[in-house]
Order: sequence, then structure tokens, then C-alpha cells
Amino acid sequence: MAAAREEGKKDHFLGKREGTRFTLDVMLDVAANPRKPAEVLPVTMHNVSAEGLSFWSRRKLDLRSELRIRSFRDGEPGPWVPAIVAHCTQSVRGYLVGVVFDRG
Repeated sequence: MAAAREEGKKDHFLGKREGTRFTLDVMLDVAANPRKPAEVLPVTMHNVSAEGLSFWSRRKLDLRSELRIRSFRDGEPGPWVPAIVAHCTQSVRGYLVGVVFDRG
């Protein structure tokens, strides 16, 4: 989130969103298969806010599925962050997946 605030572009759409989102095109790792935690899906982040983020994926992800996400800063992997899939919409670019951070 700190990198997005520093390097990203602020999204001023306030329609259905509670917090400000920041657009930043960075690579993320997503671990979406709890039976194979070492299996990682590379995705591209679309935007991020304090509540969650969205990313572009080549794979469809099931609604309400649990996953873990990590980003990289200066080539170093960050911590895994738990999240839950809120939406997954097919598009020309792949699937736009929105997740909420699992703070529970």
C-alpha cells in the first residue's frame, strides 16, 4: 500500500467505494490452492486500497475463495497477505479479480 501511495495514480471514483484506490501496475504472487501452497499464480495488480485490491489473472477464481497474496519491493518478496475473492469478471485482458483483505 505504501508503494502504491508513493508511485501509483489516485483513483477519484467514489461511487461504490469507501476508500481511495491507487492504480499501480506491479507483479504479485497469488497462492490460490490451499492443497498446494507452493503453487503460485503470477498476476498483475490493477489497483489497491486499504480494504483490498484487484488484479488481472489468466485464471478464473471462485467467489469467496481464500487466497494469499504477496508483492515484491526492490526484488524482495513481501509477507503473504490473506484475502477473499469478492468478484471475478472476464474481460479482454483476462479475469479482473477483486479481493478484500482477510483481517479475521
